[in-house]
Amino acid sequence: MPDVHTTLLPAGPDPLARIGYRTSRHADGNVLGEQSGWFLTGRENRIVRTAAETLLAAPNDDARLVDAQRMSPITLIGPPGCGKSLLATAVANQASVAWGAQAVMHTSLPDFRRMADAALSDDRVAAFRRRMRGLRLLVLEELHRCGSSQWMADELVATIDALRGAGAIVLITSLTSPAGIATLGPPLLSRLSEGLSVEVSPADEPVRGELLRRCVEANGKPINEDALGEITSHVSGDARRLMATARQLCELAPPARPVSRTEVREWIRRGTPAESTPLHTIAKLVAKRFGQPLRELRSPSRRQPVVAARAAAITLARRLTPLSYDEIGRYFGGRDHTTVAHSHNAANRRAAADRGYREALDSLIAELRSKASA
Repeated sequence: MPDVHTTLLPAGPDPLARIGYRTSRHADGNVLGEQSGWFLTGRENRIVRTAAETLLAAPNDDARLVDAQRMSPITLIGPPGCGKSLLATAVANQASVAWGAQAVMHTSLPDFRRMADAALSDDRVAAFRRRMRGLRLLVLEELHRCGSSQWMADELVATIDALRGAGAIVLITSLTSPAGIATLGPPLLSRLSEGLSVEVSPADEPVRGELLRRCVEANGKPINEDALGEITSHVSGDARRLMATARQLCELAPPARPVSRTEVREWIRRGTPAESTPLHTIAKLVAKRFGQPLRELRSPSRRQPVVAARAAAITLARRLTPLSYDEIGRYFGGRDHTTVAHSHNAANRRAAADRGYREALDSLIAELRSKASA
């Protein structure tokens, strides 16, 4: 693996929060295997690697802790699938194990805003501030979704000031540079500029190749070297896309055989239509085929016909899109990743035992791929 470095990532104290497909509730889905526990970097992300390894070591190493405190607030900036949330989750997991779950908060900016607004409306501002400002690590995701509420912006600035003053660490992720987010305001921009901002670049070709190899192996198959070399130039550095590609290649390969150039060329010939299949299109077609209103699939309903249709839509979304369990869950009424994973597994078990159900799924996949190609 020339110019490819592996950073080992810890799992959280909760076994359901391990790094992998069943990742923690705040990760954005750019994970690389059922229990991967690693993050790959090349020459393009050496600074990211240094910052990540400092943060991962900080809870158990006083010298690294001092370094992390000096860098805080730390902002990881990059496009979807580059690994910023994977790293943020790993840092939160490590700190939770070392310092205890009560010392760590891992949330998103929209959720922080909702918590702050609820505290204000319920007259619990003092309790909210004690909780936030007593942390040793605050991880805030999705800075680019920061709203325009002045109260929330002031509260966030005061929280960052209090945490830095107490020697705590603030870690933030964002799709874009803070300077380009109009709603942040000068005080918050000033605080962020005092810390470290790091751009997380999409993986270069050597890293993409190793990522794809591990994703294919995580799906239970090896991949031939010539096949890997041929496909690497056709895939992007978005880890979610790589995961989807790995699943598609494994589906194309015959049982008990590695992924070969035959499957790679078929994948290229198809033009990877599955990557462009919108989740709404999948859900709408499934709802029609199962005779259920689409709104019911997205509702809390537990009626058995609705549950079966929803599980089918979730399974097709996992097979035909690069979306994570969390992203699929948000579409289907805000379900968490464990509920979505359960539905996916249940549908797979039923497909293995029920020929009619399996043929219905295959027919839906064929129709969706035909629509996407058209």
